[in-house]
Formats: sequence, structure tokens, C-alpha cells
Amino acid sequence: MGTKSIMKASALLAAAIVLGFLTVQGTYALWNKMVPVGAGTIQAADFRVSLTDLSTGVPIDMTDSAGTSALVSLKPTGSPSPGKPAYAGVRISNVTNAGSDFAVRASTGDVSITNVAPGLSGLLSVNMQAVPIEKTNCSAEDFAGISSSGSATATISKNSSAVFCFQILMTGDAPGGGSARVDVPIIVNQL
Repeated sequence: MGTKSIMKASALLAAAIVLGFLTVQGTYALWNKMVPVGAGTIQAADFRVSLTDLSTGVPIDMTDSAGTSALVSLKPTGSPSPGKPAYAGVRISNVTNAGSDFAVRASTGDVSITNVAPGLSGLLSVNMQAVPIEKTNCSAEDFAGISSSGSATATISKNSSAVFCFQILMTGDAPGGGSARVDVPIIVNQL
């Protein structure tokens, strides 16, 4: 190959490289355009359920920020005696801030009767019933025609509530002045 041919090939190659650099530079200028964008905010949805004693109307979150379950002390409508039950109620509200709709199912767990005074053992029982959400107190009419109910269940949509009523019964005579603690867990699961 002659010197003249090598020089032509080298010039052609150099021209191609320069043309390539010019082309890339123009494209790079388009890619390098800076457009300011404001910072976005991402927030996780809050799985919040609140419990409200019907007698006080004070709501509390079902769990605290550490995930510890709340304890709601309900105020019954008196003390049960043979033939005269006491009633209490709790409003369960689905107050989540999630962007989409989702429902939860609330249900009662097994009743636990503890710290029973002597003579009361075996004389106390609890019935539970899900009632219309308009209820502001629980009474005998909520349990009319029901012999016993071992649990209550309700499906609660977002920003809605359900009410569970409790009937505390005493069967038989018991010595006066005794007391007992009745615990009813409420379990809530997202559907």
C-alpha cells in the first residue's frame, strides 16, 4: 500500500472520528439538560383501629406506637345480680389513613374471668353481640331472644365502625361485696 493511500485512509478515519465526536457532543448536550424537581413525600399507611367505651365516649388506639395492645376498662351499667344482668359496650372504628379502601374484621376472643371473689366462681358468664352502629348504650333489648352468644364478629369498612355489646350475667345467689375481672380480647384482621 502506498503512502498516498495510507494518508487518505488516515484522513478519512480522522474525519469520521471528528464527526462522531461532534454528533455525540450534540446529543450529550440534550441529555445533560437539568430540570429541577421538588422532593416527593412517601407515607406508609397507618393500620389504625380505635376502641371507645360507650359509657365515656373516649376513644383510644387499639395499639400504641410500640405495638402494645390497649386495655379498655368498660364501665358496666351497674353490678350484675341474679336475674339482673349488667351491660357494657365498645365501639370499634377503622380509622386508617390508607389511600385505598380496605376493610377489617373484628371479633371477640375467649372470655377470661379472673380475680374472682370467693363464692362467685362459676356464677358469672358473659354474652356478646354485634349491634347496629347507631347504638350509644347497650341494654337487654340487644340480647332479646338470644340464649347465649359466645362471640361477636363484624366487618368494618374504612372510616366506619361497629359496636359490640356485652351482657354480664350472674346465675344463682352469691355473697355481697365480691368482685371479679372479666377480660374479652378483641382481635382485628385486615381483609
